Amino acid sequence: MKPNIGFLNAFIRLVLGFTMISFAIARLSKRPSCTKNQLFAFFSAKTIAEGLMRYCPVTAWIKSSSTSTQEKAEGSDSDEAFQLMTDFIKTVASPKTDEATSVNQDVNI
Repeated sequence: MKPNIGFLNAFIRLVLGFTMISFAIARLSKRPSCTKNQLFAFFSAKTIAEGLMRYCPVTAWIKSSSTSTQEKAEGSDSDEAFQLMTDFIKTVASPKTDEATSVNQDVNI
């Protein structure tokens, strides 16, 4: 696995993870069968592992989904949509030369 988070991000995850797991262990010592505290300890351990490995699966998933979205946007559908929008803007921005416009100009003269 190639690291996908920076050194500072990993350090923050380690500090936060150790703080959270300390809190979870303290709560688990009072009520060891509480599922909420067990989940809190699990996610704390996950945060510590992300800091140690410098790899976050959520970050990798978000980066890969944004990359696939950009690849789809660069496809032929995007080019066709861009061409349609360009034609529409040219049509709207061009001066009108239809009969109604020429009649109004004749009346004003």
